[in-house]
Parts: sequence; C-alpha cells; structure tokens
Amino acid sequence: MNSKVADLEKQGWDPIWETIFANQEWGKYPPEELIRFIARNYYKAPDRKKVSVLEIGCGAGACVWYAAKEGFSATGIDGSKSALVQAEKLLAKDGLKAELICGDIMQLDKLVGGRQFDAILDVGCLQCNTLSNIEKITEMVYQQLVPGGRFFSIMVAADSPGANMGREVEKGTYVDITDGPLKGRGLNHFCTQEEIENLLSKFTSVEIDFCKRSFQNRQVFYNNWICSAMKPMV
Repeated sequence: MNSKVADLEKQGWDPIWETIFANQEWGKYPPEELIRFIARNYYKAPDRKKVSVLEIGCGAGACVWYAAKEGFSATGIDGSKSALVQAEKLLAKDGLKAELICGDIMQLDKLVGGRQFDAILDVGCLQCNTLSNIEKITEMVYQQLVPGGRFFSIMVAADSPGANMGREVEKGTYVDITDGPLKGRGLNHFCTQEEIENLLSKFTSVEIDFCKRSFQNRQVFYNNWICSAMKPMV
C-alpha cells in the first residue's frame, strides 16, 4: 500500500477533487435515479420542510439544489471548498437555502453534530474510498439516520471499465485510472454485489438494482449499482 492510499485510509476525501472542482464546471443536475427515489418516498410528505435530507460528497450541489427546490430541508457535505462555492452559487441563483458543510465524511458524526436525517444520499462518493472506509462510512450513515430513515447510493460496479485500466492497490480498489469515465478521478472501489449486500446487511427494505450505460459508440459499457435501504424502526 503506497503513501497516498495509506493517507486515504485515514480520510474519506481525496484532495484531487479540490483540483477537479477548482478547474471545471461539473455536476449541475441530479441523476434520474435519485429523483425517482426522492419522489417515491417523500413527495407525499405533508410538510416537506420537516423532511431532512443529507448528501455526503455533495460536490457542486446538484442534489442539494434539487432537494431544496422541492421544499425539503437540505444539507450537503463535501471536502472541496471550490465545490461548495459552486453549490452556494447554484442555490443563490434560484433563491434557495441549504446547509453546506466543508469536511471529511470520515468525520460524519462530528460534522453534523450527532443529528439524524430522514434521508441520506450518496452519488459516487462512497466509491472513492477503500473498502474498509466504505464500511465505516456506511455504519456512520446508519447511525445518522432516524429509525425508518432511508439511504440511497450509486456506486460503480466491479465489471465497469477502469478496474482494468488502473493500478490495483487492494482487491477491487484502483488509482491512476487511464481511460473511461473515472480517468483522473483519484481512487475508486469497484463494488461487487456481495460487497453491496454486506454493506447494507443492517438495513431493511433493501433494493439493489443497476444501470448500464454505453460510451464511445457502444465500445465501452459502464455499470452502476443503484441501491436504497431503510433503517429499521425501533
């Protein structure tokens, strides 16, 4: 294990994302799968402001913006200051408000002051960690959900390009990816179905689906796990 990976064992955020967000406009709109998750579970809430939604690794704020625009109480966490500046501008453009926190999600419980949320969202954030850190963060997510709260996650699948185009630092975890959608995106763990099932083993109402996309005129196929689960009621 090299020094960079050893450092990432201690934190849940790769500084490469500050470089990415500081140098490009990226991630303006939420994925359709997340919109469907929110709509299915929370659109009928009698008072949306009482529904608290947290996104880990919120980046430039697309999902936080969407949650705020739909009337939910939105919070986003990211390690990149440049990303949060973009998120602030996106919210301000539509006169929306959300809580934005700069910090490492390995400190999730401290960053939110022990608060619990009705929904916690992850769009490609968890995967940017070693498997042991993914397990730790998922446990913190579980703790920061209210009983009956729901977790939504999109993570790259093990059979996607990148796994065979980078340097493997542990089983399923790669850096220096040379081609495909994850090129230049730091460390990524390519999850197997068994790993997903283990991560969500404490939850109930678990749904594990996947989305398959083609790139480069169908020369490359990229698979994402689309997961949702609920913290059991006490």
